[in-house]
Amino acid sequence: MSIRLQISKNALESENDADVHFIPASIDGNANTKVDEYFNSYKSIENGLQINALRGYPLKGIEIDLPDNMQGLVLRENEKLQMNAERELKFGGKFDKFTYWNYDKNPSENDSYRKAMHWLKVSEALHSEITSLDDVKL
Repeated sequence: MSIRLQISKNALESENDADVHFIPASIDGNANTKVDEYFNSYKSIENGLQINALRGYPLKGIEIDLPDNMQGLVLRENEKLQMNAERELKFGGKFDKFTYWNYDKNPSENDSYRKAMHWLKVSEALHSEITSLDDVKL
């Protein structure tokens, strides 16, 4: 099985910023939706947390920034996933931040997505080149 990405340099340089939300739900669909009209319009902020609801379930969220040297991509797949079939993903937008939602607790540093953002910084430090012994702490 192979995966082919269709991303042009022009698309990456465009102003096509995506409004990305990680919601603790399984939604069977990948079509565009009117997020601003049906989701963002009901959002409020209390004590630094974003408050909203999805189909009656309360959500609490925070905005998470990607590291400065990274950019997130939204990739779309039009075909249903089939076993051993070639897959084609197309560019759908880019982002430098996303909103992370929890439904049963306040977002915290212990959430997996927050930890992943910290790991990106640790990984970069581990794999960076040491140019002098002054950079090494013994």
